[in-house]
Amino acid sequence: MTLRLWLLIPILVACSEASFTKTNGLPTANITHPSDEEIFQEGYTYTLRGMVGDVDHDFIDLQSNWLINGEPHCENVQPDDGGLSQCMVAFDLNDTEITLEVFDPNGASAVDYTSIVVEATEAPFVEITLPTAVQTHYSDQLTTLSGVVSDAEDAPDTLNVEWTSSLDGVLEGNFNTPDSNGSLLGSLNLSEGEHFLTLEAVDSTGKNSRDAVTITVLGSNSNPVCSIVFPLENDILPSGSPIAFSGTASDTESLTESLSIEWHSTVDGFVGAGSVDNQGNTLLAVNQLSLGPHTITLAVMDDANGICEDTVDIVVNTPPTAPSVTLTPTTPDTTVDIVAQASGSTDAEGASISYGYVWTLNGIPTTEVGDT
Repeated sequence: MTLRLWLLIPILVACSEASFTKTNGLPTANITHPSDEEIFQEGYTYTLRGMVGDVDHDFIDLQSNWLINGEPHCENVQPDDGGLSQCMVAFDLNDTEITLEVFDPNGASAVDYTSIVVEATEAPFVEITLPTAVQTHYSDQLTTLSGVVSDAEDAPDTLNVEWTSSLDGVLEGNFNTPDSNGSLLGSLNLSEGEHFLTLEAVDSTGKNSRDAVTITVLGSNSNPVCSIVFPLENDILPSGSPIAFSGTASDTESLTESLSIEWHSTVDGFVGAGSVDNQGNTLLAVNQLSLGPHTITLAVMDDANGICEDTVDIVVNTPPTAPSVTLTPTTPDTTVDIVAQASGSTDAEGASISYGYVWTLNGIPTTEVGDT
């Protein structure tokens, strides 16, 4: 019997090491705001947002760039731990395209685009209402500053407002703070001299507008000069007749036409107001004054509240009391003369009294003017 022994010899198969190369995946970029053709207003600040990612890298390893019209605006923006990339931007009118780029550490990149529309915004409206160039101003008196501002997009009280003077520089005061209606009001003392005053308003987009006025600030104000021409001192004026008051007024700083004129009586109070012509003359017609003595005052005020007063004492004549009249004979006829005798009248001012006579026949005046 033949025995066969099989020897199993392990055969080692040498396998050469295989070399494997891992491929780098591309990152992703997606603009989430704004949407395509979204409308924005010029000059206002907005936040651009986009999502970036990469299957092979963490968000912290990615870098993103935002471009406006192909020009870098926010560079090397690192996304947050959720992949959000953000960029603050204020658009110009010619901005039309937004680009988001993302790069991984190996240089792989992705890009997304969107188009936008930018609408123009308006500059603020600015108007100085006071002071005016025709007014007279004084260094020792407050000068009023007032104006109005508004804006098509911004609330008036959010505008940045500033008054400046060519002499005194930036002016500080509550006149720089508009109310909800855009009104500005305040006052201050300005230096003596010529001022070029400017009121400027700036809105939230940086657009600005100005208004300006040139004024002259004098030193201390001097009072006007005035005098009463008529009536004269101690004049006795007839009762029941209109009276024409007249006077003159002038001022070294103010235009004569700007002077304020008032006439007053110690009996009747305020009589009336007048005006001054360019020759300095003033006239007021008064229909009637109370009977008796008056002190008449002409008061002239300039635009800085300087005052001039002139006075005269007059009398509005009081008629004498009615006389007693007797006729002699008491029963006349055509053969005798009739004699009239008037007496007993008194005068409030103490003036002497004389009598005149008018005869009538059957109600018709005759030519007789004597007492007979």
